[in-house]
Amino acid sequence: MIATLVRSVLKGFNVKRRIKTVTSNEACLPHPELLDSSYIYKIYGLYMFIWLLMFSEAYSQRLRRAICAYFYPEVG
Repeated sequence: MIATLVRSVLKGFNVKRRIKTVTSNEACLPHPELLDSSYIYKIYGLYMFIWLLMFSEAYSQRLRRAICAYFYPEVG
């Protein structure tokens, strides 16, 4: 009984028709333009600056430790 009910519901989805309409999303796609080279230099410069900060952070922490050790020597 349940099987025949399921078959009758699914029979409606078993439709075989040929569709001749062609659709395209070309109108929705963005039209790319060449980026100015100044923007590319700014992006790469920012990346280089971030890398420089990452590497200099370790050395600045070592320098901070040395400065603190100079002003606050161990007593004992």
